[in-house]
Amino acid sequence: MTSFPSLYRAQAVSIKSGAVEAFVPQVFGETTITVTDALGTLPDAPTMGWVFFQAGNCEFPVWSSGLGVGNGNGDGDGNGDGGGGDGGGGDVAVDEVWIGPEAPSGPQELWFDPDAPVSGMHDETHWNSAWGLVALGTFSLGGGFPLPVNSDTRVTDKLPFTSVVGRRYVIHLIMRVTISPSQGSIRWQPHGDGLPAAIDGWTGTNSTYSSCNLEFGFVGTGNYSEYFWTAGPGALVNTQVWSDVYSSFYIEDVGPTVGSIPIANPNPPPFWQALSLGGTWNGSGSYAQWRMLGDMVQLRGYVSFLASGGNPMVTLPVGVRPPRTTHFLVPSMEETPRPLRMQIETSGAVGIFGLVAAMNFAFEIQFSVTP
Repeated sequence: MTSFPSLYRAQAVSIKSGAVEAFVPQVFGETTITVTDALGTLPDAPTMGWVFFQAGNCEFPVWSSGLGVGNGNGDGDGNGDGGGGDGGGGDVAVDEVWIGPEAPSGPQELWFDPDAPVSGMHDETHWNSAWGLVALGTFSLGGGFPLPVNSDTRVTDKLPFTSVVGRRYVIHLIMRVTISPSQGSIRWQPHGDGLPAAIDGWTGTNSTYSSCNLEFGFVGTGNYSEYFWTAGPGALVNTQVWSDVYSSFYIEDVGPTVGSIPIANPNPPPFWQALSLGGTWNGSGSYAQWRMLGDMVQLRGYVSFLASGGNPMVTLPVGVRPPRTTHFLVPSMEETPRPLRMQIETSGAVGIFGLVAAMNFAFEIQFSVTP
């Protein structure tokens, strides 16, 4: 762990109850830190000062405002007229900050160059940083290129890129597709160092014109590699890809694999809990779940209905029932979906109306238990 045993110039920019938000550019660059400890007292207004770190550990900053800035010829009493003989630094400076890649235009006291390396952390582990688009690719196929059936075809040029250890990346592909007949699926697969060999994604379409928008994450390895995408349609009559201005292929840096300050959700959402489905509602793949967020009950599920009749589908437990009978529309999972009515009674009984045998449907709804 890097140690910071020195005293560092700082600017307090925000004052809170018992804490100061401050810039310490030599250590943290453009990122502010929270300081709660002080040698003396914390400032009560934005001002310039100094920060040191307990045992040199940058996670434990201490504010110090009782240090003078002087010409090296005085008594170092903190009034700006001296620096104790060996520690002066010129006349009292202006309490201003200059941030920019060029030299400051005046006597600014604190100067940060965003192009310069930050001593407090290496770039690859700079927490809360994301470098954005780091590599932009091109396409190897022209607009309207027909894809061979049951075969993987490379649809992009090979994009040379060297990832950085300690960084996370996402490889993106946006591409328009035409399919005839109108129903089918296409297997898309990214290739390159850091991506699992078997990773792939599928897009399906129920219309002649469609588009894919795929992304996969990977961790930097530090190795040079060539990244590209392949596409493989199923047994379709005709599939064409369009690499026009509406298509793009790129790699994005989304931040470090670990952060100096991990952020955890202080109020994580509760786990989903299973509901018991009756026999006629429990076809292959069926499930129903609930959870409660505040006074809101959330329900989700997929049901393969085996036979007509049989309401209620499930019964909600006490405490997660609506204060009055509530109705929702949920879609069937047919090629031409039809609306079904979900009715939730104050007794907790959940019924579905408008069903026929061997019909599948899905739902994701919420309601309040507050009267």
